[in-house]
Amino acid sequence: MNGMARGMSPERPSTETLGLRERTRRAVRAEIADAALRLFVERGFDETTVDDVVAAVGVSRRSFFRYFRSKEDVVLGFLDDVGVAICAGLAARPVEEPPWVALRRALDEVIVAYAGDANWILALHRLIYETPSLRARHLDKQDRWHRLLTAELAARAGVDPDKDLGPRVLASTAMAALDVAISAWAEAQGRVPMAELLDAAFAAVSNGTATG
Repeated sequence: MNGMARGMSPERPSTETLGLRERTRRAVRAEIADAALRLFVERGFDETTVDDVVAAVGVSRRSFFRYFRSKEDVVLGFLDDVGVAICAGLAARPVEEPPWVALRRALDEVIVAYAGDANWILALHRLIYETPSLRARHLDKQDRWHRLLTAELAARAGVDPDKDLGPRVLASTAMAALDVAISAWAEAQGRVPMAELLDAAFAAVSNGTATG
């Protein structure tokens, strides 16, 4: 008869154990993602199967789907995390800060994300823009980011986003500036700092429109 059957509480894992488990989980996830990306680049996204990926890593299909819901999520998971971080960054900005400034500072999350392995991130972008199914999914995710940013901007301004177009316009403009900066970064093969490109994109908007 086990401890639970005897009415005993299960032993709580220590903080150290939880930390080790999380590090192990992230390491395995990263290993799968790296192997998958390498295969996607070498063979093509559509031509690479989940079985190819798990064979390269030496894990089971069950393990793959424990970390990723689909092949697409291997590629788009990184960018999805960045989008969530941007929205959280905006929510954390001071309420009295001008919205355009708050949006630019929220996009510092992109700078942090792109400060890693430039070759890996560039490969991600090439896959997304060269694979129709990935590009469609990415556009869906960007639409979600837009809705989240719009809702946060409306909450900061105390307006109804269905009646006041301001938050929606600001969110759309910020997303467009981000797209331009990312495209320029990719064209420069990651050699131009993302911060410099974002600043330039936001300045171009500020100099041409009244954004507050």
